[in-house]
Amino acid sequence: MRLALMANEGGDAPETLSGYISHHLHHLSNREPTALFDFSVVHLDTIFFSLLCAAIILIVLRRAAVRATPGVPGKFQMLVEMLVEWVNGEAKAMVHGNTSYIAPLALMVFCWVTLMNAIDLLPVDWFPVIGQKVFGISHLRPLPTADLNATLGLAVGVLILCTYYGIKVKGFGGWMHEFAAGHFGSAKITINPLTWIAAIVLLAANL
Repeated sequence: MRLALMANEGGDAPETLSGYISHHLHHLSNREPTALFDFSVVHLDTIFFSLLCAAIILIVLRRAAVRATPGVPGKFQMLVEMLVEWVNGEAKAMVHGNTSYIAPLALMVFCWVTLMNAIDLLPVDWFPVIGQKVFGISHLRPLPTADLNATLGLAVGVLILCTYYGIKVKGFGGWMHEFAAGHFGSAKITINPLTWIAAIVLLAANL
């Protein structure tokens, strides 16, 4: 009965289990892909729900900052303060020095990814049914982190930010030194050719 209901709601979804699953794995996109890697295809549902989660996080954190009061905090303020202190502690453990510019970014990314993953806790049929009945959308996949494009984009974005802030904190020379010999330490190079070989081996292993 549930499969038949979703078939009627989804339009072209067949009344089979495989059809029901494939219907829920189909993104709302601007066009159908023509190849395995088609960069002209945009998953509109991933972009929408990612931006929606980001907006919710910004509104909640902004509200907590505006309503913060000295003295005995309320439950909401105490929850946000605990979260901020935890993220700030993690940032200080990784970045020795001023973390005022990276801790808020880390807090935003952490809350953003957590909320995007939390969408999966809701019944999977809610959003597609609402999209079909209210907006006439036949396919809708609400979980952004289930989209490889979103997770890859987040990973590349964090990698770029880590590189940028690594150079900003340590300088280009310090960053390159840690990049080349951070885990093993640097080999002391002398006229002995074995020290050159050791340096190359350590550099290759660290990379």
